[in-house]
Amino acid sequence: MRRGDELIKDVYETIRNSPVWEHSLLIITWDEHGGFYDHVAPPAAAAPGDAQADGVENHHQFAFDQLGPRVPALIISPLIPKNLIDHRTYDHTSVLATAERLLGLNPLTERDRRANSLHTLIQLPEPRSDTPAKLQAPAGHQAPPRKKTRTRPSRPAASIDEGQIAGFLYAAFAQDIEISPPDQHAAIRARVAAIRTHQEAFDYMRDVAARVGAARQRRSARIAS
Repeated sequence: MRRGDELIKDVYETIRNSPVWEHSLLIITWDEHGGFYDHVAPPAAAAPGDAQADGVENHHQFAFDQLGPRVPALIISPLIPKNLIDHRTYDHTSVLATAERLLGLNPLTERDRRANSLHTLIQLPEPRSDTPAKLQAPAGHQAPPRKKTRTRPSRPAASIDEGQIAGFLYAAFAQDIEISPPDQHAAIRARVAAIRTHQEAFDYMRDVAARVGAARQRRSARIAS
């Protein structure tokens, strides 16, 4: 539970202290009720109306026309009034319905077409200024030890065919292509094709990481301005 609380704290603080905070909507929910008894009988739900899955994926031919026990949900935005509690009935497709109605997208099934949307909770004309920049640390929280930055691979002369470095090299290559203009793609492919050792792969990946970080800083600066 503590790790879950730490994840929520980290995600919230990242968004809260970013340029997008004043226009954001953070949805925190769970896929299960955690085994706790619910004294409210689950109501019926709108059947999706799409094709039924075959017996391999749906052994009991469940029609998805029945909700289950309730799960918690937190809807966080500076455009939502403080201490607002909503008693309407939602289901997990309400997340889809919210995105669809905000972005003008067509529903996927009858289920999300009829689901209540969360965007109606956004009621304030201006973002609130009293939202906390940091949350209290969960009980028993311990700051993780700082990771040491590796300055060289453990086997610099080893071939890239040994170990798992080829997968990391491909991931770096994909990022490099994404952040680079098209007229540089041929040179990037040639550089990657020439890599033979762990040290060469390490040098390339470190170079890509630095350029990805610089690209993110430029993007954040454009958003802030």
